[in-house]
Amino acid sequence: MIRRLLLIIGAALAILIAGDSSLSGNQLSTAINFVLPKEWKITTPEGIDSSLERVSLPQFILHYQDCPLINAGKLEVQWFERNSIILDNAIVDYSCLAKFPESSESSSSITLDDIKPVLASLPNGFVSVKSLSWVNLPEEMNPRLKVLLSSPSSSEIRFEQDILTAKLTQQALSFSAKFANNQLTAKADYQPSKDEKHQANLSANLDSDLTSLPKQFQLDYQWQLPTALVTKDLQKGSAKMTAQKVADNQLNGEFSAQFANSNNKVKLPFKLVDKTLSLEKNQLAWEITEGIVIQGELDGKITPNSFKVSELYPIQTVFSLDLSQSSQPKNRIKLSTEEGEIDEDYLSLPLQIVGQSKHGNFTINSNVGVDISGELNDIKLSVLPESLIEVTGKERFLTIKELKFPLGGVRVDKYGINGRLQASFKGESPDFKNIELNLDGFATNFKAGSNFFEKAQDGTDKWQWLFWGNSQFHALKSKLLIAGSGHWQGDLIELSEFKGNLEQVKQNGVEVPKTELVITKAVKYDYRKDDLKGAMRLSAPKMKFEYGGELDKPVANLRFWGPIEHLDFDGNIMAGKLGPVKLKAKRHLTANSSDFIGELQWPEQPASDFQGLIPHRQNWVITNGTAKGDTKFTLNFNQGLSSSGNVTLRNGGLSLTDSDLNGIEFSLPYKYDEKGFDLSYKKPLDLKIAEVNIGVPLTNVKVKVQGRLPATEKSPIRLRQLSLNLLGGSLDVDQFTLPQQQVAYLNLHNISFEQILELTQYRQIELRGRANAILPFWLDGNPCYICDGRIEQAETSYLKFTPELMKAIKKAGYTEQLLAYTVNDSKVNELTAIVHLEEEGNMFLDAKIRSQLVEHEKTKINLNYTHKENMFELWQLINYGSQVEQNIEHSIYQKLDKR
Repeated sequence: MIRRLLLIIGAALAILIAGDSSLSGNQLSTAINFVLPKEWKITTPEGIDSSLERVSLPQFILHYQDCPLINAGKLEVQWFERNSIILDNAIVDYSCLAKFPESSESSSSITLDDIKPVLASLPNGFVSVKSLSWVNLPEEMNPRLKVLLSSPSSSEIRFEQDILTAKLTQQALSFSAKFANNQLTAKADYQPSKDEKHQANLSANLDSDLTSLPKQFQLDYQWQLPTALVTKDLQKGSAKMTAQKVADNQLNGEFSAQFANSNNKVKLPFKLVDKTLSLEKNQLAWEITEGIVIQGELDGKITPNSFKVSELYPIQTVFSLDLSQSSQPKNRIKLSTEEGEIDEDYLSLPLQIVGQSKHGNFTINSNVGVDISGELNDIKLSVLPESLIEVTGKERFLTIKELKFPLGGVRVDKYGINGRLQASFKGESPDFKNIELNLDGFATNFKAGSNFFEKAQDGTDKWQWLFWGNSQFHALKSKLLIAGSGHWQGDLIELSEFKGNLEQVKQNGVEVPKTELVITKAVKYDYRKDDLKGAMRLSAPKMKFEYGGELDKPVANLRFWGPIEHLDFDGNIMAGKLGPVKLKAKRHLTANSSDFIGELQWPEQPASDFQGLIPHRQNWVITNGTAKGDTKFTLNFNQGLSSSGNVTLRNGGLSLTDSDLNGIEFSLPYKYDEKGFDLSYKKPLDLKIAEVNIGVPLTNVKVKVQGRLPATEKSPIRLRQLSLNLLGGSLDVDQFTLPQQQVAYLNLHNISFEQILELTQYRQIELRGRANAILPFWLDGNPCYICDGRIEQAETSYLKFTPELMKAIKKAGYTEQLLAYTVNDSKVNELTAIVHLEEEGNMFLDAKIRSQLVEHEKTKINLNYTHKENMFELWQLINYGSQVEQNIEHSIYQKLDKR
């Protein structure tokens, strides 16, 4: 087509030169069109202006199939004094080119011998186009080419003294070339912006046959690119290609490139023998990240069917690319293909990828065979059976010990990945260790979040899968089994079904037999936004505490949202009647730790709802009161569970097997960690009890408690400022510990003798007065319960026998009558006693009494009195009736509590 266009233009010029000024525009057009093919037509609206020196055509339009291909203005041809053809301006309509038929030019070779006679017949002179521009450029045209063609250009071709030169100038491009004596040189400069420059220099010694290999060839190219287009390493560089003909059918050459980064190098020696381009031990080097340079060695052969454009295809290919890392030569991967074929519109390329490579924190072992084939606009990649990729390394917070991808049968086309996709994983994270996870599913046009693939007509882009596996929950030291299903579609990964079973948890005095985890709302993860959201439920049959308490059927309903490293949680927790307890928490994940930090709050509710927290063996029943509290907690895989908070009890009531407690009030600040409960986290526990009925009525009990549970010899519970009212007086203990480490002292003040007698139901005597006592005691009775305690009279006391007792004494012997006379109706001025209570319950009393008779004040009486009694037996006798009553009441409470 180009040859035909040149002939058409040549014929038109010949007629133009031969024309006469007498020819009108229409006559001239008719004369030219007579010799043109029927598809071509020329119009000359303003006719021709000619003289003996030159001919001028003000305007002409060249049509192809009635499409105005070239609209030219002021064409001047001169042959006097100089030979020149000058065109002031021309506009080319790009849309007309679409009407041109495919090339049908002769495939015969063009030789310099054919061209030389033509050049020899040409007179010295030049052809100049001052302005050439294009219109109707298509939208899909390459943007850079479109910008070039949209801007007018000027060009000139000159032939003088057997030297042919050409140049072209445009706003962003300048080009010049020279041809003489088979030597061709050319230079091009392209600068579309101040940040982008390109320069190329060409020199060649051509063979007589222009279609055969040149005798010598050299191309030098330098570039500078903006950061918006390429990375820093590619911003500046140069490339060079040299070649030399060593035989009629062989050309040896080399391509090399240098870049801004001196570590990046390309050196490609090649041989062109007959139709085959051979590459042997080509050297490549590229720094992918700082300090990591990938080296490559390329071998291959490319054999086109012919070097004639019309007969170029099919092209046969064979190549092998061996890549390695300079600092780690063991990391080596090889890509190879045999019997590859590239046709004009079809590709067939069997490829084998074998070896080990390292990318960042990953080491990848590959043994993959693929068959790349299909039409060029619909290439398909089919993975051969037994192809496998294995990955090890670390990704953010995940340690990958083994990640396998069996890829056999997977197909990739322009719409995405199709077929069975599997994976198996072994590794650990800050939350879990010994992770074993399997995933198996099927992909349909799956794009894996890539923008490389086209959108399928039905819009499918999904990988559906099942998963199952197990792991060790680090913080709770328990095995977790999981299973479920989900899919990955677009930017969203979704778990639609999930079930987990956590085996027995036993840590820091807490035991949970098993825990079940299910999702109550699909879990969705948008990995581009790093946003995870969903909801789940955790449930267990029981939660047991080492001290004996337990929670029945605890259930936690939680929802979560946010980035994986900083998840937010909220929800509620129920356990039997307890709850709902409100939960708010955050999970913070780092490379070395995972922290679950949150807060629990429960509103005021009946204290009986907490009955399960009291051990069954204690046989204690909560009968009254309300409770509320809050807790702040942290769960860390290194430190385990720790918490702190406050529990408040108001007007509590507690029924024991042999006693009752009413009006219990306390506000307990506590802290819990691996050492147990700290009952005095911020301040001592201030415990108040309005009434304690243990046979002896106790009221207004107050005590301050400090220490940890469980209590030990090294870390005992400390009780301070214990005080209470009893028997008309009061009792206080400055301090003692549990377990007890040293003797403590019971200080009794103003104890009423009348109330003691009433308690013992001893009605034969009347004793009025009060006493004080200091009683050293040991709670466990070792070596004694009361060790030589001292009792003293607090005020003058009065003793009188009842008439019934006096009648009985008068019937007794003389000694009893004498004792009754000296003691009855007496005023006790002084009373002191030493009391000792042994571990077995034996009490020894040694008392001294100084008294006088009320009716005979001058009668002074000194009395020494000793007594021995087993207090355990006496107490059971005294308290028998009260215990029966309390046991009946306690039994009723137990039945009401359904225990």
